[in-house]
Amino acid sequence: MRNVREKSILTFADDVSYISEARRLRHKFMVPMQETNRVCAITITPEERKRGCYDSPALQKALEALHADDLVVLKVVVDVGHVDSLNKYMCDETDQITRESEAYNHSIRSNILQGPPITNPEYLFQDVYFNPFLIQVMNALLDFPSVFNFLKGDTALRNTPDLRQPIHKDITFDHPQCPFCFIANVPLCDFTSENGSTEFWLGSHIRASGSEQHLSQAESLAGAQDTR
Repeated sequence: MRNVREKSILTFADDVSYISEARRLRHKFMVPMQETNRVCAITITPEERKRGCYDSPALQKALEALHADDLVVLKVVVDVGHVDSLNKYMCDETDQITRESEAYNHSIRSNILQGPPITNPEYLFQDVYFNPFLIQVMNALLDFPSVFNFLKGDTALRNTPDLRQPIHKDITFDHPQCPFCFIANVPLCDFTSENGSTEFWLGSHIRASGSEQHLSQAESLAGAQDTR
């Protein structure tokens, strides 16, 4: 579960027991099930691309989506060539990491945390790390200049079809019930339920608070771990 007053770009997956719990929690947070797949996407115009910023109607649409759903997709604002280059680098590095370490995210053998190659100037793409359209939306939402304070990659591993991370929020502390941070996700490949997409519960931020966060315990991971 991604969470409260954080902003992102993602999709979902399916599993019977997981969806059963998801239904219970969605009901608690009053998120209509039939609306959970309707993601607002903002398509850039040639004029906006030339100016390097959205016009007022597009910016308003993005902000409305973030307030209602906690999620908006900014389409075609990053060069696909840059994405492909980062994807190849990080896929090669993933193979090395999994050979040398078993530091899996949430202790589940389906995901690892992986830092992008920020020490290599060849991969420091301006439209990935300092995208003007993203920064415009962030500053408008938070109402003050944004600060870049955290950077990581969450890599879904190959050949782990029966594994998933436990339901969780990305913030573990007692947080404000208003927008205070912004998470920008840059998918390096197509997101599908078959290849390990991230599930996002649209609208769950409206009623979720810090009290809903439960740190992963051994019993909560039962059925999610690789028992082979």
